[in-house]
Amino acid sequence: MAKTFHRIGVITGDPRLTDPTKRNAQYNEEDTATHNAMKAAFQELSDYTFLFYDDHARLFEQLQQDRPDLVVNFCDTGFRNVPAQELNIPAYLEMLGIPYTGAPPSAMVICFDKAIVRLVAQSHGVPVPREFFIGGEASLSEGLPDLYPALIKPNAADGSVGITKDAVVRS
Repeated sequence: MAKTFHRIGVITGDPRLTDPTKRNAQYNEEDTATHNAMKAAFQELSDYTFLFYDDHARLFEQLQQDRPDLVVNFCDTGFRNVPAQELNIPAYLEMLGIPYTGAPPSAMVICFDKAIVRLVAQSHGVPVPREFFIGGEASLSEGLPDLYPALIKPNAADGSVGITKDAVVRS
């Protein structure tokens, strides 16, 4: 018999903390409006009770106390808004035995490293653009290959974090 979910937790980033994924490292009016619209849309679903979690200082304590039937994991900023800690939230939910939406921690580890994602894609025959990985200052002294135009982006990040119009270089 399928489990029914009545009490649904929704986890987002913490607007009280700095967030390197946001412009000026802070939540802004657009972020607040988006969160409010999301909450209003969920609350229109009258057959469910929604519990919203955005205070990461109390997140684990609240989850243990509330024990929602399901968690919608919208926290793509990472625990305490640290992108490298994005996997900690689903890992903790797994430890509590609370089902959740989104990728498991093992997938997040792989997806956070663009070099690994590229290798996995290549191994499955997915065409990928040419690349040059710079692992530190020693790599820069060797000179850069002629790969222009190029897109410069951080290896250890997911989504489009660190990619702006200034990331495109032509020489």
